[in-house]
Amino acid sequence: MRGYLMTNLDLNFHRCPSAMTMARIFIAEKVEEGEVELSITSIEPMLESHIKAFVNTIEGRSVVCDSHKSDGISDDKLSEWKSHQMFDEDDLENADGVYTIVVKILHI
Repeated sequence: MRGYLMTNLDLNFHRCPSAMTMARIFIAEKVEEGEVELSITSIEPMLESHIKAFVNTIEGRSVVCDSHKSDGISDDKLSEWKSHQMFDEDDLENADGVYTIVVKILHI
């Protein structure tokens, strides 16, 4: 029997539509592999609702999401992101925390 290990995706500073594109690819791959519980971290406040809508389009699947938001973005995380060549200061517009979304994919 396989041990329990939640699969994680950290979207860092990416916002929609890029964040959702990466989340869709990740979720689709994990569904194919039979994963049922995933964790996605993002600064995109609308990502949870987009994930729910996407998973509900996969035949025979439903989704339950649970999320929480941090009280800001750490200085270490900001420094890490700012050193990335794809980072744009606009990515942080209205970003006031990091969301951790636990996605449970159900067979219906």
